[in-house]
Amino acid sequence: AALSASTEGTTQQVTADYFTPPLVMTPVSRVHPTQRSPRGERTFHPRNI
Repeated sequence: AALSASTEGTTQQVTADYFTPPLVMTPVSRVHPTQRSPRGERTFHPRNI
C-alpha cells in the first residue's frame, strides 16, 4: 500500500497504525490492575494514561 501511496494521507495512516498500538499498549500494560504503579498502589490511575 505504501508503495503506491501518492498522497500524504495514506502515509499518515500507515504511520499511525505503526506508532499508535505501542503508545497505547505500553501505558495500559504499566497501569494494568495486575501490575503495581510506581507509588506501590494497585489502583488504575487515569492520570498515568
